[in-house]
Amino acid sequence: MATLSPLATVRQSASALAFAAALAVLAAALDAMPGALDGAWVDLAERAVAGARRWLEDRFVADDDLRHVWEVVDLGLAYIVGVIRFGLLTDPRGLDAIDDWECRAWLKKNGASDRALDSPFVRGLYDLALAY
Repeated sequence: MATLSPLATVRQSASALAFAAALAVLAAALDAMPGALDGAWVDLAERAVAGARRWLEDRFVADDDLRHVWEVVDLGLAYIVGVIRFGLLTDPRGLDAIDDWECRAWLKKNGASDRALDSPFVRGLYDLALAY
């Protein structure tokens, strides 16, 4: 990335993040459609999302200035996938539908990386929520 101009780096990053988000939403939507599609399509979408995540992580984690951004984006992608996978937008129980899940376990189930789950951002959220 060092050889790219800052504007080109921003464009490349924004495009890659948008692509990863679209794949994450597609995978979650396919997973949320019970019996509508063959499992092979869901597997294909999940593999595509995993590949996009790996590609993005390889590029962002190496850059100290962008690593924290990637960790938050990774959590955001997992949140989007989870909202779709668990039908939170249409479930009359709202967030109570996932009340039995511990936050990190739910994010991991929906694709968040271990790096993002162990990030200072998540630790800060836990410290804030559980402070006494």
